[in-house]
Amino acid sequence: MTKSHLRLFWWITTLVYVIFIYTTLSVASVWWDNFNAFLGGKAVTLVFIICALIGLSVLAHMIFIKKEKCLESYFSFVFFLVIYLYLVSISRFAVDKVHLLQFGLLSVFLYNALKVDISRYDIMLYVFGVLICVLVAFFDETIQLYLPNRVFDWKDVLFDSVSSLITFLIIRINILKSSIEEGSC
Repeated sequence: MTKSHLRLFWWITTLVYVIFIYTTLSVASVWWDNFNAFLGGKAVTLVFIICALIGLSVLAHMIFIKKEKCLESYFSFVFFLVIYLYLVSISRFAVDKVHLLQFGLLSVFLYNALKVDISRYDIMLYVFGVLICVLVAFFDETIQLYLPNRVFDWKDVLFDSVSSLITFLIIRINILKSSIEEGSC
C-alpha cells in the first residue's frame, strides 16, 4: 500500500468511526440497555474483560515481540493501565464506560492516520492526536446537549480526553521507543 493510500485509508476509517459515534448518540443508551439485558446485567463485566484483554495484548507485545528488557516500561504501562481501569470503574453510567473504550479506539485510529505524515517519534504526533480527540469529545457532548435523552457534561469531555491521552501515552512510552532509547532504560 502506498503512503497516499495508507493515509486515505486511516483518515477515512477515523472519519467513519467519528461519524458512527456522533450518529449513534441518541440510541447508544438504548443499545447499551438492550445489550446489558441480553447479557443478564453483565455488560460492564464485559467492558472490563475487553480492557483486560487489550492490556494483556499490549503486554504480550512488549514481552514477546518487542522483547522489552526495561522494567521502567512495564511499570509505566501498568501505571497507565491502572489509571484507565480506575476511570472505567468510576464512570457514573455504564454507557460512559464504553465511551472510554470508544475514545481509546479513536486514539489508535488517529495514531495510525497521523503517523503516515508525522514520525512516530515526533511528540507532535501525540499532541495533535490528543487535541483532535479533545475536540471530538467536546463536539460529542455538544451534540448530546440537543438530544432529548442525553446531556452535556464537562466530566465526560474530561474522561474521554484522559482516555485518549492515556492511550497515546501507552503507545508512546511502551511501544514506540526510538532506536536511540532502545539500548538503555
